Amino acid sequence: MPKKLTFEYVNKFFTEQGCRLLEAEYVGSEVPMSYLCNCGNLALVTWTKFRGGRRCKECGRKKRIASFTGFKHSEETRIKLAERNRLRNQSPEQRRKVSEANKGRVWPLEKRLELSRARQGSGNGFYGKQHTEETRKKLSKSHKGLLAREKHPNWDPNRTEEERQLGRNIEGYPEWRISVFTRDEYTCCVCGGSSGKSLHAHHLESYDINKKLRTEVSNGATTCEECHISFHATFGKGKNTRKQFEEFILMEFDEFRLREEVS
Repeated sequence: MPKKLTFEYVNKFFTEQGCRLLEAEYVGSEVPMSYLCNCGNLALVTWTKFRGGRRCKECGRKKRIASFTGFKHSEETRIKLAERNRLRNQSPEQRRKVSEANKGRVWPLEKRLELSRARQGSGNGFYGKQHTEETRKKLSKSHKGLLAREKHPNWDPNRTEEERQLGRNIEGYPEWRISVFTRDEYTCCVCGGSSGKSLHAHHLESYDINKKLRTEVSNGATTCEECHISFHATFGKGKNTRKQFEEFILMEFDEFRLREEVS
């Protein structure tokens, strides 16, 4: 290895590992660089970590699984682990603090889908089981009123009682959706998809805080279901703005351009 690293040396090392460096220059050993992993995933890594064997998250997950395949703890170790986990059980006060710390946190869409898939089927600890009738009644009674009105995390104090009952069934709302779809020719403004896609009418200036703009066609944009979910996973729900939507389109365009350069 040369005393002073050059781009040619770093690029060659990535290639020898079956990866493809996507940068045009080498800045420093601790500066993250984008690359295409040998498994096909796009990722960021510093030179120091890549040289030490660090790869993308998917490769790391497979490596950890492979290292534990067929591995079993001794009886003594299992007892120690069980005791440690018992001591880790949180008190109600500790759980409350954790809940407060995570309040308002928005998980990335990719992470939410990953967690959802991990809990499906046999990955769910309650898979194939059923509560008894007595247990169902106890659960129903204990949960009653826990998320009622002000206690619900999505409670909006700015809405009137009439709005709570009607939801979005306000006058002119169905016509507004059709007008937005028609103006955009039933095509997603983000990805350009249309055929076979489920379309949503997105409010550029948020529905919850802009009552006068709720049925203004100029305040709407057609999005497919996937792009609409991705937008709110990125910027959250409520108090969204036109500027956020424009920023989201640029983000998606940059990602698309990166894919095109790679392919």
